[in-house]
Amino acid sequence: MPEAKNHENASSGISLLARQIEAAKQMLLKRPIPSKEYTAWNDQTKAHLIRVYGERSPNIDTITEAAGTAPVWLSMPDDVAERYVASSLEEKIQKLEGCVVALKRKAK
Repeated sequence: MPEAKNHENASSGISLLARQIEAAKQMLLKRPIPSKEYTAWNDQTKAHLIRVYGERSPNIDTITEAAGTAPVWLSMPDDVAERYVASSLEEKIQKLEGCVVALKRKAK
């Protein structure tokens, strides 16, 4: 993962991303995940990643555009679509956790 812009951003970035991870985990506990809530979470995550890494960081799209492992097709049943959203969120959690690990290394 690219380095945070500076040490202060590493520390604040850890906090911001940890909150996003926790919010995502809470959404997973309250399934089905409302699409508005998922979109708001993804938008906020993008804003936090820009704040931590800068606008040109590859982390932004790598995380916010991460897809789930479930297959996607047009007119998929609601339960399949919900599993896809949950899978996508789980993938984003893993990527954010990787960012937090990298930021902790940077902060030391």
